[in-house]
Amino acid sequence: MMVEPLLPQQLVCVDPECVRDIWPFVAPLLKQAIAKTGLAAFASIERDILDGSSLLWIAWNGSSIAAVASTSLQKTEAGKVCIITACAGSSMVRWLPLICGIEAYAQAEGCCCVRIFGRKGWSRILKGYEQTFAIMDKRLPQEVAPAPDVSPIAGATYFR
Repeated sequence: MMVEPLLPQQLVCVDPECVRDIWPFVAPLLKQAIAKTGLAAFASIERDILDGSSLLWIAWNGSSIAAVASTSLQKTEAGKVCIITACAGSSMVRWLPLICGIEAYAQAEGCCCVRIFGRKGWSRILKGYEQTFAIMDKRLPQEVAPAPDVSPIAGATYFR
């Protein structure tokens, strides 16, 4: 049995000018994370990272990528928010403390908080994070239903 050495992890924000070079290595990890939750579309996150409007972060141990995350900044009524839109990796206990680097970035950018769209379990393992709101889904049957009769009046859509 081969034991992986405990190499120190380093948080690296990939320069948007260089992100295309590393993208083939990290895209499958992000795609897997997004598929697990269904909270985003991989194509949208990919587009935002590749065009530089979102950032790509990696946990690097000097020889391999242990984890990858993406962030975007969003203006809300409460202030600017740094959203971690996706995160995936292995051996989480090794890289989870690196979130403090993303928090420091968010603070430097004038954000009022870091927000995570993800599985409920993140709130149990991340110190200082709390579930503030809930996302509720009602799964709909996959059979095709007739479209409602709608008509735009004064720029609004009404159902009859």
